[in-house]
Amino acid sequence: MSRLTLDKSQVNTVLAALRYYQQHGQGDPCNRSLAIHDIAVDGDEISLDASGIDELCEYLNEAWAEDDPVSGLGENQKRFLRELGEHGKLQPRVKLWIGVADALVARGLVQRLGSGPTVRYIYQLTAIGSAWVLANVFADIGEIGERE
Repeated sequence: MSRLTLDKSQVNTVLAALRYYQQHGQGDPCNRSLAIHDIAVDGDEISLDASGIDELCEYLNEAWAEDDPVSGLGENQKRFLRELGEHGKLQPRVKLWIGVADALVARGLVQRLGSGPTVRYIYQLTAIGSAWVLANVFADIGEIGERE
């Protein structure tokens, strides 16, 4: 079995297509066109029924959640990401923030710049970290607009 790498929008599209397929009774081979049936069985004689599609959707959701670098972020990690988004780069001086930053480096949300025994690390957002900040900043702006 080969491993696919999908981003969140691709997973969402696959899930939507599977649910559409399921809602239109395509789990039953009698309800599908020949072309769709050929895709569903790909030479085998068995395809997923409605419960098999449910299991596949659950698997995709769980697999994405495990691989999602922003799932389960702590409050300090979220705060650090917001600060980076606001300032572009940060040079934390408190050990707590260095630990938070290193945890975000491990998740691929932040990258470390600079090295050496006398240089404190400077951190900046990666593309994934930037996307998280943008999504959360826009969410906050939307909430503010709703309150006014």
